[in-house]
Amino acid sequence: MKLFALAALAAAVVGLGACSSDTDTDTDNPTDPTPTNPEFTVAKSGSTFQYDQFVLTGTAASPTAAPNGSGVATVGANAIVGERTAQVIFDAFLSAANEPSLDTNQYHEAGGVLSKWYRIGSPALGNLPAIVAGKAWVVASHPTLSSWTALDTTISNVSFTYGGFPLTGTVKMKIMGNKVGTPDVTVDGKTISTVHTRFNVEASIQSEVPVFGPVSISLAFSEEHWFGKNVGLVRYERLPFVLPATPPIIPAPQDIPGRRIVLKAYVLAP
Repeated sequence: MKLFALAALAAAVVGLGACSSDTDTDTDNPTDPTPTNPEFTVAKSGSTFQYDQFVLTGTAASPTAAPNGSGVATVGANAIVGERTAQVIFDAFLSAANEPSLDTNQYHEAGGVLSKWYRIGSPALGNLPAIVAGKAWVVASHPTLSSWTALDTTISNVSFTYGGFPLTGTVKMKIMGNKVGTPDVTVDGKTISTVHTRFNVEASIQSEVPVFGPVSISLAFSEEHWFGKNVGLVRYERLPFVLPATPPIIPAPQDIPGRRIVLKAYVLAP
C-alpha cells in the first residue's frame, strides 16, 4: 500500500513529531558553522530561477523522462534555521495537469560545505495523512570529501494514522552522500561550472498495526543535485525506485516515479 512509501517522497521518509536527540545534531556533518566565501548561495533576495519539470519512470539506471510542467524559485531574505543562517528559496510549480505545488528550501554554506535543511517524513499518501518526524541539516556537497555520511538517525514515537487507527512508529534513515563529478552545464546560453552530488538513502519505519501486528517497511532510493557556482541549484533528480512488497500492508511491489527539475533561465538580483 502506498502509505508506506512514506520515507521516500518528502525529499522523499526524506527531501519525516517526536525526534531523537541526533536528529538536529551534526555529528556526521563536517560543517564549519561560520560562513566563508560562499559559492553556491550567493544569489541575493529577489533572484529568480525558472525550471522545467519532468516525471521519471522506469528504473533508476535508465529512467524515462516525460515533461510535467514548470516552476519558478524565488530567493527570499536569509533566516535563522536550525541555528544557522540559511538562504531561503520559495518554489512554486505547476504540473502538466495544472496541479500546483509549493515548497520552501533552505541552504547553508560554510567553508565550502553546502548543507540542505532536510524534511524527514512523508506527504499524504492514499488514506494516510502526511507524516512529520522532524528536520535536519544534511551535507549536500563537500569540497574535499568524495563520500560522507549526510544523515544517520532514528526517530521514535512518530505519530500517524492508518485506517482510522492512531499509531506510533520508529523511523530510521541513513543518507550517504558522494561526489559524482564537476561538469559544465549550459543554461540559457551561459556556461555554469557545477558540482554533481548524489544521496543514497535507506529508510524504514516499524510500527504495530492493528490486526496485522508488527510491520517493518524498508526502502532505498537515490537523489542527485547539480549545484552551479555563483548560481545555485541547476538540476535535481529523485530517481524512480521500487517499493518492495511487505504483505499484507504492501501486497506487491510498487513502482514509485521520480522527479527531475532543470534550470532553463535565471535572473540574479544585483
